[in-house]
Amino acid sequence: SVLAGAVSMFLTMIMTLYLLLDGRRLYAWLIAYVPRKHRDRMAITAGEVSVVVQGYVRGQVITSALFTVFVAVVLTAFKVPAALPLALLAGFCDVIPVVGIVIATAPAAVLAFTVSPTAGIAVTALYALYHAVETYYIVPRVYGSSLRLSTLAVLLALMVGTALQGLIGAILVLPLVAAYPIIERIWLARYLSPEVIKDHGALAGSVKAGNDEQVVDAVLQGEKHPWEGPTGTTVPLWTPPIPANANRTKRG
Repeated sequence: SVLAGAVSMFLTMIMTLYLLLDGRRLYAWLIAYVPRKHRDRMAITAGEVSVVVQGYVRGQVITSALFTVFVAVVLTAFKVPAALPLALLAGFCDVIPVVGIVIATAPAAVLAFTVSPTAGIAVTALYALYHAVETYYIVPRVYGSSLRLSTLAVLLALMVGTALQGLIGAILVLPLVAAYPIIERIWLARYLSPEVIKDHGALAGSVKAGNDEQVVDAVLQGEKHPWEGPTGTTVPLWTPPIPANANRTKRG
């Protein structure tokens, strides 16, 4: 329900606040469960995944800010009461997938109808139009850029996440999908062929570089792709650190 979704989102934000305040201690407590030989890799993984999370938060801030400005302009143009508070509410609700647009639209539409039927219909229609544009155009491009995911990958991930786990799935799916290449490179590389790692790295890097079609064609045809560079280098795989005394020789 809408209420359950709002409560879940509120609790998620509270948990995020506590993680920001005491996240390092919690991380140390959790990593104590990891065998010492794997902690270096875990530290690298955590560092790279944190960059993904930052990209997700940055994307959410951008989309929320855009929606806030749009609502403020629309409601002011139709002289709807409490335009600024409603715009701030819309920006907050933009964080909530699926039900957020309903929570944002309902009070704005009611107040717009108090101005005139035309204003009420227009505001409702403009909210719906913006939601469609945001879902199929703004979100894929903003998150695609910040998380290095293609537009299609963002749309498919949101659809699958929402279908499987509803609100929570829609919130978590993009960071999880964006973090998978990190997990693959650091933890799964030993179980996959070098060609798989190389091609997956190329496909991920091509989103940022803007040469999707070239890399996709090269991967499909089994050719050397532009992202490899002149020497065929790829994203470096994780290697265990060399002990400080590994190269020491005994003195006579």
